[in-house]
Amino acid sequence: MLDLENTFDEMASVFGENIGEDVNNAANLAKSVFLNNKETLEELHKLLQDGDITQEEFAEELKDQQAAFEAEMQVSILAGKMVIQRAMDSAMNVLKQSVLP
Repeated sequence: MLDLENTFDEMASVFGENIGEDVNNAANLAKSVFLNNKETLEELHKLLQDGDITQEEFAEELKDQQAAFEAEMQVSILAGKMVIQRAMDSAMNVLKQSVLP
């Protein structure tokens, strides 16, 4: 008789081993994206403070920055999806080995 509960435990274990810390790094990833753009944000702030751009222009620039942040995050999310796919492949291999003779 197939022990699915034990197999599921093994699958979850293998999945977790393959995922590792990747899932827990989302906040760190976001902070990294923000830090990568720190100079640009500081420059925008200085331009606003010096009166070189209006508040409306500053708001538009922030929208552009948001789009850049989102693009960087999308690339990272895609990489994360690949990690999840590899982990799921490993977990499914455990199931196949458990089910197939």
